[in-house]
Amino acid sequence: MRKLLFSFLLIIIFSTLGIIWGMYIYVEREGLPISKGVRIVKDFIKTKWQTVISKTEAPRETISPPRDTTIQSPEVKTSQETPITPTKIELRKPSRQVVKPQAQSLVDEGDELYAEGIKHLQNTFKKDNTFDTENDLAIEKFRQALQKYLEAEKIDTESLWLRNRIRDTNQNLITCRRQARRK
Repeated sequence: MRKLLFSFLLIIIFSTLGIIWGMYIYVEREGLPISKGVRIVKDFIKTKWQTVISKTEAPRETISPPRDTTIQSPEVKTSQETPITPTKIELRKPSRQVVKPQAQSLVDEGDELYAEGIKHLQNTFKKDNTFDTENDLAIEKFRQALQKYLEAEKIDTESLWLRNRIRDTNQNLITCRRQARRK
């Protein structure tokens, strides 16, 4: 019985620590102050607690507005070739200057190519008949972006952000190469 209680307490402690650590990572990534992160957690717990309480109370009859029951089906193309439709992605722009002004134009061009490469990489996750085309396009865009970033690195050798972006671009290239189908 003691072992069971001890195990249960350990699980509770580690779960709580995991949640706290996850919130800390979220707050750091979003650049929020700790107080705002605590408020987000409090609001979340408050709403969840209210839903638990409302479910345990006697159910009330409410009149809800009529639901739209029409189902719109997407148009299906029957041709052999499926068009390439990039998914929507939003890359966060850095809030402060991360490279020297002389290298900024190269970084901006590289960022555009990187964003296109990410779109094509995400399209490969569909695993449909456009996989090979999307993967090849992703490789091409990542190579072009890497070339721009390397040119910018020659101008600004001290930018940590630029080194990280070069590393990320290389990792995406490796992912594309690994998932490429043998022909």
